[in-house]
This record gives sequence, C-alpha cells and structure tokens, in this order.
Amino acid sequence: MKMQKGSSLIELLVGLTVGLMVITAAMGTLVLSRTTSRVVNDQLELQQQANMAMRIMATTLRQANTRELIPDGVGNIVFSPLPVFNAGPLYLQGLGRDGQENDNMGVAFADVGGLPAVSSQDCLGNVNTPSPVPAGTAVNSRFYVDTNRLMCAGTNALTGPQPLISDVQRFRVLYGIQTGIGAATITNYFTQANVPNWNTANVVAVEICLELATAARGDVPPTGTYTDCDNVVVNNDRRTRVVVRQAVRLRSVPMV
Repeated sequence: MKMQKGSSLIELLVGLTVGLMVITAAMGTLVLSRTTSRVVNDQLELQQQANMAMRIMATTLRQANTRELIPDGVGNIVFSPLPVFNAGPLYLQGLGRDGQENDNMGVAFADVGGLPAVSSQDCLGNVNTPSPVPAGTAVNSRFYVDTNRLMCAGTNALTGPQPLISDVQRFRVLYGIQTGIGAATITNYFTQANVPNWNTANVVAVEICLELATAARGDVPPTGTYTDCDNVVVNNDRRTRVVVRQAVRLRSVPMV
C-alpha cells in the first residue's frame, strides 16, 4: 500500500500568498468601482440640479423687457398694449456680490394681467395679487445664493424666497451689451459691476454660470483640474464638481 503525501509547508505558504494576492486585487477593484460609481452618481445629481436651475432662470430671462403677443382675431399676431420697461434696473438688475462673491440677478417683465389662471408667473410659479391683476404690472424675480443654495425671491412676498437647488459654490452673471449697427454690430460681455451704463446699455443677452460641488470625500482622488466660472483653472480638492454655463438671448422688443 502506497503512502499518500500531503502538501508541504512551502506549497501551503505559496497557495496562501497567491490567494491573498487575488483577494487583495479583487478588493482594490471593488473599492475603485464603488468610488467611480459614487463620483458618477454625484455628477449626475449635480448636473440635474444645474439643468433645472438653468431652465428656470433662462425661462425668466427670455421674458425680460418683453410685450405679450396676442392674436387679433383674423390670424395675425399683434402686440398687446403692455408697457415696455426701460433698459436697465427696471428689467435686469445686478445687485452686487455677496461675501462669497456670488452674483445677484433681478429680472422683471410686464404681466399679461387678468385672473390667476392667465396671469404671468414668476420664478416660483407665483402670480401677482390681488386678482385681477392690471395688465403691465411688473413680474419680479430675483436669484441669489444663500448658504450654498440658489434662492428665488418672486413676486408674491407671502411665500418668501425659496431655494431652487443646493450645493452651489459659485453663481456668475455676465451681460451682453450690443454696440454698432448692421454688419458692424458687436456684442461684448461685462460683469454687472462693469456694465457701462445700466440706463442706456443695450443688453441683448445674459450669460449665467453655476458651479456645484459635493462635500470633500477622502476616497475621491485629488488628481486633475477643472475650470471654474471665472475661467480659472483650479486643482481638484476631493470634491465632485459640475460647472454649467448658458447664454440666454433676450427677446426682441419692437417699439410700436
């Protein structure tokens, strides 16, 4: 009868070593996968927040200084007799920067008037009160940052300012001023502090930028850089960040 031999100590140690190497590699892959998944999910969440805020602000801006279009009953579109606010603080207003150097932006446009069912809404979906609202009443919206939340202060003061999104690190606003005529027309962008003259400036567009970021996390590698809303290249600081810009062309206002 032949004697059966078991594994030697060296073979056992080699097997344990190989097994530990495989487990270590698998754990590293799992940790990396979880970190990557968390970063991707954070980016998606921040992007969704930024897109929602941009949509609200763009919708409000596109109505700045406009007249309401109504049908005349025979298939034509005419301008209703609503007042057109003068250029400047009455329809676009920069209100300075806060302690974190975030911009404030005010927007106003003429209310179509009437009952709440047809009255124009501000950035919170509120309408002017009491009802019915006289046509031409200003619909006001103001956007600013408070403790990393993008706030909206609307027409109806009863509800007070409400947050639109959180995780906001920077909110920047640039105003496009048009100069020249015809082929010589040029649009230059200015910060609100550098707009040449609010009361006469021909503001035709507004560029808004939002920078959102999560809290710092130890498992997020600090490698790489990003370009912030001031076009400054900044080193990553273990936060997941999203920077979103949008230029909004204001509606034309025929002076009829």
